[in-house]
Amino acid sequence: MKSDRSVGLTPASRLRREEAQNPTTPEGRIAFFVGLAQIPDQLREGDRLNVQADVQTVLGWSDAEAKKISIEEIASTKQRVLEELGKVAAANALNIKIGRHEDLPFASILLDPELVRSVALQVVPGHGIHAGGPLRPALLFTLFEALGRIRNPDYIRRCLAHDCARIFFAEHGNQFFCTPRCANREASWRFREAKKKPKKTANPTAGRGSRRARVVQGSKG
Repeated sequence: MKSDRSVGLTPASRLRREEAQNPTTPEGRIAFFVGLAQIPDQLREGDRLNVQADVQTVLGWSDAEAKKISIEEIASTKQRVLEELGKVAAANALNIKIGRHEDLPFASILLDPELVRSVALQVVPGHGIHAGGPLRPALLFTLFEALGRIRNPDYIRRCLAHDCARIFFAEHGNQFFCTPRCANREASWRFREAKKKPKKTANPTAGRGSRRARVVQGSKG
């Protein structure tokens, strides 16, 4: 029997998890793009088919449109996706560092006019904007459109583990590591590092000279 990982979550966190698992919501699309940016360059056939199916779902493409989904083009696009998500995560990290939490962690993301011109846009009632045309521009436009509509862009973060720094989409405001495993590993690493630092020990002879001098001066008086 599978355990329900949503047990113990607040209603808001449970809603965010459900939205992040729905590829038709802005949150679900951001969760998809975060995962897309992490996929390895070399994929097994089964994984390739899964990625292509996920891309088709997120873009809302028909089976005919999906025939032009190329793993090679996805791979060439994911670096740009990672760069854009990294900009948002960096702005969020700065806000957290200075103690300022904003609904919009970035001023704006400039769209390349050529990108906009190459995308065939269609408004689908109840589902937002459908981006057609070449795969790369369609993916990037869908990413930017989702970034403009998510409720918590400040949840796009970079893992604080010293050996990770992966981009992730937090489930709540107090999540600063991409996975519990990363958080536990980082806690153990920080504990070991703290034990390596020499402890400050009090000097037993410190102050003895001045006290002795005062005693001698007092006896002379």
